[in-house]
Amino acid sequence: MNILNCSNVCYGSNNSSFVIKKVSLALNEGETLGFLGKNGAGKTTVMRIILNVLPPSSGQVDFFGGPLRRDTFSSVGVFIERGTIYPHLSVKENLLIHCGLRGLSGNCALDVMREVNIDFGSKVVRTVSAGMRQKLGLAIALLGRPRLLILDEPLTGLDPAVIDESLALLRKFAANGGAILFSSHQLSDVQRIASSICVIDMGAITYSSSMRELANNSALVMRCSDPIRAIEVLRLAGFD
Repeated sequence: MNILNCSNVCYGSNNSSFVIKKVSLALNEGETLGFLGKNGAGKTTVMRIILNVLPPSSGQVDFFGGPLRRDTFSSVGVFIERGTIYPHLSVKENLLIHCGLRGLSGNCALDVMREVNIDFGSKVVRTVSAGMRQKLGLAIALLGRPRLLILDEPLTGLDPAVIDESLALLRKFAANGGAILFSSHQLSDVQRIASSICVIDMGAITYSSSMRELANNSALVMRCSDPIRAIEVLRLAGFD
């Protein structure tokens, strides 16, 4: 089943400082799309357009075969630009507030804390590390067992062990039929979890394929001052 379809979405005008140009992407059940691009490429802007935080100037976005509605949004878990996190409250209190906003029982907060392995629920958010805040953001997105996750650089600031833990959690989510759109500027993160990849640069999609196609057609491009010497070094190192 198609979960998310973004077709020819544009944002801005000739007078805008930043323009999104005919972005198209799609996600089905069980798929994970890695949205790759350097800082400032337009990843977060596209996610905000998808969620109708920013109205597109043209194009169409469909969730589960139709436009985003209030009842549809209950099936979407979001963590963009640190989301709505209250730094003066504890981690658990933040989760309880989001449960209330979504009409969920407080038990959902306890369930997701166990799922994400949050053992610092009593700590005030402003006193915890950036990595712990990222884990809180992921927990907020997972409240209510959504069918689609939209995550803006969810692995930023995490140490390697927590990255492995988070990736395992996201793989399990996709294996159970959930769909994930997550952005990153690290290809290594995308390669470890994504089933497909979409590269954005200066507001436009420059490359899109499955990870299998990428692996079969990948190449290393090098720019250097002495190409002949570079070829010699690469050959000595075992590269063709």
